Amino acid sequence: MPSSTSSFSPGRKRARHRRLFAVFAASFGVLAVVSAAVWARTPDALKRQRMPVLEAPPADKGERYLSSFRGVSVGHYLHFSGIDSEMIRHLREADVLIIGNSRVQFGFPQSVMKPFFARHGLKYYALGFPYSETITFPWRLLQKYDLHPRWVVVNEDIIFFNQPSDYAAEVMRSHPFNAWQNHFETDATYAAIRALHRVLPHLKVLRANVADPVPFRSREDGTVLFIGTPAKPVLIRNFPQHHHSVYDEEVRTAAAFKAEVERRGGQLVFTYVPKVNPLRPHAVELAARLNVPLVSPVLEGLESFDTSHLTAGSAVRFATAFVQEFEKVLATAGPRPK
Repeated sequence: MPSSTSSFSPGRKRARHRRLFAVFAASFGVLAVVSAAVWARTPDALKRQRMPVLEAPPADKGERYLSSFRGVSVGHYLHFSGIDSEMIRHLREADVLIIGNSRVQFGFPQSVMKPFFARHGLKYYALGFPYSETITFPWRLLQKYDLHPRWVVVNEDIIFFNQPSDYAAEVMRSHPFNAWQNHFETDATYAAIRALHRVLPHLKVLRANVADPVPFRSREDGTVLFIGTPAKPVLIRNFPQHHHSVYDEEVRTAAAFKAEVERRGGQLVFTYVPKVNPLRPHAVELAARLNVPLVSPVLEGLESFDTSHLTAGSAVRFATAFVQEFEKVLATAGPRPK
């Protein structure tokens, strides 16, 4: 009499698994063909608007790296760990540091900054970080690498608090191996999603977060090139606005940072990168209280793609006006203290 467990023999189990795999493979193939056919009829403009991740990365991939994707800020890790020696060399050689949050990343495009500083024989580096970063993280980098810039430009967007973002705090506790790991895993995730989108572009799980601009950061100067910003901008209006006075903690932290910059032979300068809900009066007040120059041009018609960050065209306009004003700061600079 055959055993009651014979139906679960290894041979039958393997046959069942093969049938299930065949059904899965056939279903996947049909889904891929149908999805690809629909996607082929989708206009290119709509594809780029919905999924910027599909656009090709910059051609200068060796000079730029994917700085953040799906919640991982590779830029934080690479700067703090120091594993990219070439990038840190450029950071150390910078005459001008531009410090701030993600609005610095969007607001100072390389196409404007690089020719301006090259014309003046100066090197610059943009230290903008996402996650509403405060002054604490770039301040740590200033000390960690013993930087001695001649000018330190800070986007005064309520940044002077002696507490880093939660993300930066985690990075500063991490091991250099975590930087390698996050760099590799982020690149691999990005490449895999781009590849999968070619056959399953409408799969919902793959669309998560891929409508966000994809940032590629320069190892040479820290500026960020964004692939695929949305096409429906919001106008930034310059209107009188009441604001709360600066906190005592901000004044103390800013004064301490200013003293640190000056001990290193540099000069502190404030700027303010516009957004839809402006805080420029706050920057004006803090600059006045610390006797710090404020280079913050006010322009009409600037636009934001998400109410917080400038569109590419507006960034060029703002940065162009910024360097024109900053040139006056350079003109008043005396010999550098020894």
